[in-house]
Amino acid sequence: MPFLLGIGGVSPGFRRKLNPNIDVIVDVDGIASEQSFRGRGRLAWKEISRLEIRYQNVLYIYGMPAAGKAKWLSINTAQIDVPAAELFAVITRRRPDLIGMPRS
Repeated sequence: MPFLLGIGGVSPGFRRKLNPNIDVIVDVDGIASEQSFRGRGRLAWKEISRLEIRYQNVLYIYGMPAAGKAKWLSINTAQIDVPAAELFAVITRRRPDLIGMPRS
């Protein structure tokens, strides 16, 4: 039992490795985010219309799901487990038209 009590004092970074919290998923189907209360959900690749980076490295992903109501996801790139460049590389492979779009 002493080992279990010792875990409570372990640094948050180590605790995260023991019990990872997956809050952003980028896969063949699209992008899903559970990071923020208002910007949660999933968008398929074909539903994504534009990307925007603003407010201290927060990536906003805008799109129109099949349900027909406009939606946006938000991802704080400083809080994901991979470098932001890797996230953008995956987006570029799936939707190269989204990268390099002029900002509005």
